[in-house]
Amino acid sequence: MKLKINNIQQEDGYIDYKGLDMKSFKPGSQRYKMDGSYCVLETKETDLPDTPDITIINDTEYEILRQEIENEKNQYKSKEQEQIDELTLQLGDALLGGAL
Repeated sequence: MKLKINNIQQEDGYIDYKGLDMKSFKPGSQRYKMDGSYCVLETKETDLPDTPDITIINDTEYEILRQEIENEKNQYKSKEQEQIDELTLQLGDALLGGAL
């Protein structure tokens, strides 16, 4: 069963699985939105806690949300790498007087 869990990250940064049994999660299926608003995952658990934060989703919804989260992470990594590259050039210029 595939799930979307809203409000996954608490204010203190801890992850709140809303009473789900983490041992039932399919390893590697969890994907977390970078802002902590939700995650998607697959579980073997069938008796779900009664909370509006847990929604059962179908395979298509899971794949769409998983891909959106992956795309967001890849964009972030690209921006981060651009910053690293720029700082590397600046450091090289500072150390070598523009020889890079």
